[in-house]
Amino acid sequence: MSRAANMAVVVAIGLLVAFGILLQLLPSGLERAPASVRSAEPDGRQVVFDLLRELGFRTRAWTESPGALRASRDLLIVPRVPEAPPGYGDDDSERSVGAAAGARRLRDPRHYARFVEQGGTLLMAVDADAFADFAELCELDDLSELNRVAPRAGEDRTLEAVLPTGERFEIEWEPGFRFEPSDSLEVELADELGDALAVSYAHGDGRFVLFISDLDFLDNRHIEDAGNALLAVRFAERFAESGSVSFDEYVLGGWTPDSAVSLAFAPNNFPFSVHLLALALLLVWASAWARQFPRDPVALEPVSAMMRARGLARVAGGERRWDLLAGMLRDGVLRRLARRLGTRVAHHAPARLADEPVGAPVERVDADTMRAVVASFFGATDGEAQRAAERLFTKPVANEDDLERLGYELKRLEQLTLAHGLDGEATKG
Repeated sequence: MSRAANMAVVVAIGLLVAFGILLQLLPSGLERAPASVRSAEPDGRQVVFDLLRELGFRTRAWTESPGALRASRDLLIVPRVPEAPPGYGDDDSERSVGAAAGARRLRDPRHYARFVEQGGTLLMAVDADAFADFAELCELDDLSELNRVAPRAGEDRTLEAVLPTGERFEIEWEPGFRFEPSDSLEVELADELGDALAVSYAHGDGRFVLFISDLDFLDNRHIEDAGNALLAVRFAERFAESGSVSFDEYVLGGWTPDSAVSLAFAPNNFPFSVHLLALALLLVWASAWARQFPRDPVALEPVSAMMRARGLARVAGGERRWDLLAGMLRDGVLRRLARRLGTRVAHHAPARLADEPVGAPVERVDADTMRAVVASFFGATDGEAQRAAERLFTKPVANEDDLERLGYELKRLEQLTLAHGLDGEATKG
């Protein structure tokens, strides 16, 4: 794989990781369900969410599956009784493997009971049938059959609520049942007659806090009432020991499925994560490592001859190889002269620039051939012209000025030959 291909793979992996992180950070585009803290509708709960945050509580909307709940002393408010995911309870559900089985395990309602057992507090309303199934599934025997007291006739929506501390205040309450006293239940909220409106049940290191009716007092249309707002604050102060209050959006359908990135870096996928990181580091190392490369690449024929000549001249000039450039210049002039005579000149150019020893005389055409060509132009009797021409082809060149002077003199030599009207055919005649 070429270096460019390696870099493309690395960039692609980086873009995928960045895209996955961006998806995790962007807000969900799901519809705002009733009782959702993301909804500003009358049946939403955005007001109580903002109220608790302004009072210093750490509030958040829980959009992950129950399996992601970690041991903490947080308060988790669940707006409705959790239900088992589709396919749960099949005969082979516990033994099945794969993505579908893993998703069912993460969405198992028993994770809520584990969260409470590890020290958390779960607050929810009791729906008789649904809660009985939930308690049976979580093996909460004391909660599987909660006894309730029938509502009193002519009960008003406004009643006086009493906390265990003795604090009293009026709240808006939907007339309904009351909890029947039990040794396993502790009263957390009662009416003026002492009947239980909310109870708590100790389970492990945490508690279940159960309301006999829906948690409508948390809705936007009711939380503006001073008594309802005070009730929400008092329960947050009592049960959010860590100062964190989470509102469960999972049971409302507003949950975010685990992405490929989160699954790849989950604790139970540690070997895969390490392997993925090792591959990424290997690609980066392979792309950054300077491997062997040819010193003088093969000449590209499509490239202009003038461009190649100028490039070679810049390289030799940068190394102050004026003698090498002088040899190339003389070689070119002599070849043009020989071409006019119709003769061929042997070429002795080295294959590589580095093969030319520094300081050594550069002879691209042997002296005998050079003398023969010059004598053909100027005649055997014109000794002075021959000596002048030989000096042009043998005089050493030590600097850039010598090279420019040589070029000027060779140009005049070519002009002189042209002035004589000499070419290959004329000489032969």
